[in-house]
Amino acid sequence: MLTLPPLQLEPPAGPWPLEQPVELRLPAFTLDGAVVTQDMVRSIGAFAYRQAGGGEELWNEQQVRWQPAPAAADALDALLPVPLSFKADADPPWQGTWVAIGLKDQAGALRFIKASDGMPRYRLRPFALLEREGRRERALGEPTGWVSFSSLADSQRFAVAMAPDSAQEAESARFVLKNAALAPAGWLEVRASGGRQEVEIVKCDANGAPVSSVLLADDGSIRLRPGGSAPIVLDGDLEAQRVSYLAGNGSRVTLN
Repeated sequence: MLTLPPLQLEPPAGPWPLEQPVELRLPAFTLDGAVVTQDMVRSIGAFAYRQAGGGEELWNEQQVRWQPAPAAADALDALLPVPLSFKADADPPWQGTWVAIGLKDQAGALRFIKASDGMPRYRLRPFALLEREGRRERALGEPTGWVSFSSLADSQRFAVAMAPDSAQEAESARFVLKNAALAPAGWLEVRASGGRQEVEIVKCDANGAPVSSVLLADDGSIRLRPGGSAPIVLDGDLEAQRVSYLAGNGSRVTLN
């Protein structure tokens, strides 16, 4: 009977940054007392599983989609796992690399995404299909623990975000600087959509909530929005052709 040892991961626990590969290691194992080597193997690797809702799904590399996880190990014979290669001088000898970032399914959606409220979660299970003296043996190992993905961008203090997220189709771009707690300290956003073009500068509080802003509007006006009852202070002379303001009684007064 073929039994696989636990799959080893590096880093061993998550959340895993999407931008960094996960190294896979499988210790040596035996069949009928003989150490399994590359020449005995028809397929060996690790299958990726996803929990996004109520059930568990398996990644099908040939069909480039997630599918319900099969109950029987022999249903995996024709599928392609994340491959492991045999390195005779290495310990553990079976090694591979799992890359998650940028991969998409047949519909163009990202295959692996960072978690929101803990979901989705992923885990791996080692699989081996062997053939020896005309006899096939297969084994599906125990799963690793559930792990979610994060993004290195979440821990960076400077970020640029586009909407849509395409340099060719972007209609807005936001340049954000975060404070030590990784909450936005402020941002500059440029928008060009529907024939309108605007530039906005926003200052935030310590929790990342907008406080005050300057808007360069599409019509050429400049709109200053101080936070709360804070004043607008000019450290210098003010020269204007006309000044208009609202009086205490609600009427508008214009000074020429």
